Amino acid sequence: MNKQQIKYLFIFFLYTFISIFASSCSPVYTQHGHLIDNSGYKILIENRDNKKTVINKLGSPSSKNPLNENTWIYITSIHEKKPFKSSKKIEQQVLAVTFNENDILINKRVLTLKDGKVLTPLEEKTVTYGKKTSLFREIFGNLGKYRPSPQ
Repeated sequence: MNKQQIKYLFIFFLYTFISIFASSCSPVYTQHGHLIDNSGYKILIENRDNKKTVINKLGSPSSKNPLNENTWIYITSIHEKKPFKSSKKIEQQVLAVTFNENDILINKRVLTLKDGKVLTPLEEKTVTYGKKTSLFREIFGNLGKYRPSPQ
């Protein structure tokens, strides 16, 4: 190989390396839940559709309201994952459909991420009283407690 070929080979590998490196820094988007777009919500007709037709059109719900079995919830969310960072929910749509006693669709509501409330868990810790175990007890505490199962 002469110097000109080595130079072109080096430039080729350098270009390939830079393109792979640059493409690995782009975010990855994933969709979770029911894959329903906005037109999918319009196919449900209030006071005409029933539970069976809703299942035929949208599939089984993501969840049902535990306090009201006649409210079904369909959830769609899009997450963005950037390199070296945790996943972030950037879009969410929740379709809540409510049926009456005769299983007829009477109400549908579309909620977005802006309609939700962010809950922050408490940082407090519950104190548990009991034995403090040492490292020695953790390692050797179960010796002699083993019982083989009867055959």
